[in-house]
Amino acid sequence: MAVAVGIWCSLPFAICVHYSTQNIRRADDIEFIPLKPSPANAATLAGIAARWPGRGLRSVGVIGLCGVTPCCALKEPLEPEQVSVLTDAFLAYLHALYCDRIAVHLEQSEIQELQRMWSLNDPRIEA
Repeated sequence: MAVAVGIWCSLPFAICVHYSTQNIRRADDIEFIPLKPSPANAATLAGIAARWPGRGLRSVGVIGLCGVTPCCALKEPLEPEQVSVLTDAFLAYLHALYCDRIAVHLEQSEIQELQRMWSLNDPRIEA
């Protein structure tokens, strides 16, 4: 677990991964608890706790982003299919977390760029 703590401390984005020992091949048996940049607040933790009973969840480690590269420190070796399920679930989590933010940012950037271009002098020579 010391490696997981070291990775968690060094990454700008990190989540704690919990999965069910009952059926890892189902992505709905995985819970991600945000660690960085914003740790889970009380409402998020309460929602997770409400979904927790009866699922047999246990902590398996930490997954995070180092730049754009996923990085993980797992407490135990996992089967390739388990790692694949965790990876798919992590990517879906990132998509849900950032998709709307990116779309708003792109729209604002496009508008600003068009406004900047519109404000430039026309380089064409008028006849």
